[in-house]
Amino acid sequence: QVVDFDVLNSVRADGTYNFALTTTSTDEVVYNSREAVTGQPQLVVSLGQNTAPAVRITAPVTGSVVSVGLPVTFTAVATDAESGDLSSTIRWSSSRDGLFGIGATVPVGLSGGVHPITAAITGAGGKVGTTAITVNVNAVPTVTITGPASGSIYERGAPVTFSGTAVDVEDGTLTGAITWTSSRDGVLGSGGSITTSALSSGSHTVTAAVTDSAGKTSTRSIAIAVNATPVLTITGPAAGTPLEPATPVTLTATATDIEDGNLGAQVSWRSSRDGILGTGASLVVPALTSGTHTITASVTDAGGKTATATRTFVVNATPVVTITAPA
Repeated sequence: QVVDFDVLNSVRADGTYNFALTTTSTDEVVYNSREAVTGQPQLVVSLGQNTAPAVRITAPVTGSVVSVGLPVTFTAVATDAESGDLSSTIRWSSSRDGLFGIGATVPVGLSGGVHPITAAITGAGGKVGTTAITVNVNAVPTVTITGPASGSIYERGAPVTFSGTAVDVEDGTLTGAITWTSSRDGVLGSGGSITTSALSSGSHTVTAAVTDSAGKTSTRSIAIAVNATPVLTITGPAAGTPLEPATPVTLTATATDIEDGNLGAQVSWRSSRDGILGTGASLVVPALTSGTHTITASVTDAGGKTATATRTFVVNATPVVTITAPA
């Protein structure tokens, strides 16, 4: 549509004249003057309305939880009816850290805590548009196992005490919320210190875990072993039995282990006088030298636990009496 407006009847002298173009069309307005090729009067078109610019944060989503020390990238778009795209001039601010950047994309490392984040833009007419999201910058809690030492070995049925501490930047002390689990026996209990006598035989990876109010979890683990010592008993000869030199002696014993069962065949025998004698649940020694012998039986299970038992014997020849007279 072309509108021809003759201003000659209205413009009588040099000066500034105001004209208005009123239209319901959303199309652009092109002005031209047919009176001159150069030096044409300037047409200034001002929109009657001045709306605030619109700004929209595209990332991250509100309610996001991020770790302390990791950068967070904020992105947004901003448009204005009068000025068009204003994304490059978006001002970003945190209620905790203040203004932290300008632009459509701003990476930043925020301090710990909950941050209401505001993106603001100002249009050419001075109107301000804002939008906001909330970001939780949450530190991972720290959990420490203070006992027992990794690699500890316990008897089957013996009480074992696990202790630890847990702290969180946002929540403070979380020691009472530590959960203890065993790779063999499952959940053992909760708290800063627990004691159990019910650990099964074998190797255990014991883990202490704690979760803060924002859902961040931290864990620490140690390795322990539960291994019963074998039970070893010398059954023969009886203590104090007199033994003759150059006479065979039968040594007998029983050896059992909770984890390994019968270990009789692995019993080792030793004499304090004659050294290593042999192995087995029953061992015949051809001869022992004269004198006092401390006989030691020992056995070691698969977990490295050793049991010993001892008996003392005297090897002493019976005197030989010979009557030489009378014949």
